[in-house]
Amino acid sequence: MNCRFCKNYDSTGRHGGYCNLLSVAVQGKWEACRCFSSKFSENSLPEIDLPEIEKSKSNSNFVLEAIAN
Repeated sequence: MNCRFCKNYDSTGRHGGYCNLLSVAVQGKWEACRCFSSKFSENSLPEIDLPEIEKSKSNSNFVLEAIAN
């Protein structure tokens, strides 16, 4: 993980940022320290149910015809 994915990181420019935990300037591309804490916990992300895509001959023929034209 990089610093930019830590919840203690605040972006201050294109590539730079500030670590609120350590009170120092950091680069977002730097490897995160041992104090790294993710911005997103597993509980905060919604679970998404994706419908199964049915593959039928008629659908694949339609796609092939669309690509050919």
